[in-house]
Amino acid sequence: MSADHIPAPAGTADPFAAFEQTPALLAACQALTPSQLPNDSERMFAAFSATYDADPADPSMVEDLAKFCDGWQAAKSDDPPAPQQSKATASPPATIPLALVDRPGAPTVARMRAVFEKMVNDTPPVQQHADLRAVERDGTLSHYEDARTDLLWLGFALGMRASARLAADEAQKPDSTLNVLANCLHDHITANQAAWIEWKHGAGAEAAMRWIQNGLAGPGHIPDEDEPYGREAQAYFDANQSNPMPKCFCGRPSNIGWMGQGFCSDAHLDKAQNDQPPAVNGGSTNG
Repeated sequence: MSADHIPAPAGTADPFAAFEQTPALLAACQALTPSQLPNDSERMFAAFSATYDADPADPSMVEDLAKFCDGWQAAKSDDPPAPQQSKATASPPATIPLALVDRPGAPTVARMRAVFEKMVNDTPPVQQHADLRAVERDGTLSHYEDARTDLLWLGFALGMRASARLAADEAQKPDSTLNVLANCLHDHITANQAAWIEWKHGAGAEAAMRWIQNGLAGPGHIPDEDEPYGREAQAYFDANQSNPMPKCFCGRPSNIGWMGQGFCSDAHLDKAQNDQPPAVNGGSTNG
């Protein structure tokens, strides 16, 4: 896959994954020519869209990229390197005059900064070329003193925000994982409600159980009577729920909690409480 075109990460809920695409965004910005005027949002968004498969109808993305490219063009024109200079000796770019601000629905500057600085500190090849000395205004990050670090930060942050928008758009699709799971849960609850109505106002408990059995039989979820606790309703639920409690001291699954321990019955809870020193049960150790 080339750096010229990187599909957006479909279905991801993690906006920080966009950092992997940041170099392509920076390359697209660097490739802007004088004919691509810095205030021409449509031209600039074309470069952004080619990199991220972004939606050209999103005006907030256009605004972000327009500000970014305005700053990039201004930085390029501030102090152009002399023709005889090589890349190794060229003057570093000026700090881009762009400060990100918080806005509803987007990752906050503080959150992005924390992840960005952790990435720099945890990645030696990046750390040796970055300087995290920052300039703050009113307690909020304005920019990094080092121009290259600030450029890396802006690409990182814009990539995170773009990915967050794309993830939010993906979540709205009917066939997204989130919506499929939500629909399954909705239908499961509705079937149980129908069973309750059948029991209270219809043909009774036997007919109501047909709703339950049909919901389990379709996907093959009828419990095997020979599996552990396959004939004990409470114990089966206790053992197979998504977040089971600690097992009772007798080895059975628990449904009662006390002092960080689990118990399968009131009798075993009483035994554990009676075995504790009086002070633990709220009594006094003095006679």
